[in-house]
Amino acid sequence: MTTSTQPIPWQGIDHPALVTPDLDETVHFYRDVLGMQAGEIYEARGGKTRHCFIKPGATPAQGLHFWELTDAQLPPRPESLEWQRPATIMAGALLHIAFWLPAEAAAQALRERLRQHDVNMSEISDLGHLRSMVFLDNNHLMLEAIWSGDASTMH
Repeated sequence: MTTSTQPIPWQGIDHPALVTPDLDETVHFYRDVLGMQAGEIYEARGGKTRHCFIKPGATPAQGLHFWELTDAQLPPRPESLEWQRPATIMAGALLHIAFWLPAEAAAQALRERLRQHDVNMSEISDLGHLRSMVFLDNNHLMLEAIWSGDASTMH
């Protein structure tokens, strides 16, 4: 068997599929708290449960694909927002999802929205050329907002 050395022209990630016990609450969090675009909620039929795509901005990708499974168990709420501690990492586990923001001003606007909705968040981390913060969604999934820390883009 021969293996081609031609690269595959991947275009990015289209949609990670995630489970939530409460689709309405998840849509509320991503649409109303984070300001993302929630698509149509597809009703349960043909053996499938209710589901919805949530887009984090203008992208051709479908975004996050949430499936409702009302008896799904949420993971325990992390004791801290430090996701890189080795004792907390399990093989194959989804540690977090990072979303790109265009600039510091957008990050500050997000921080204000999170404060208004009483969402716990980390301090802003300076990663050299990048800055970021982490917070939890309504399903205890750790999310990260990340943006350029380049002084020319900061206000």
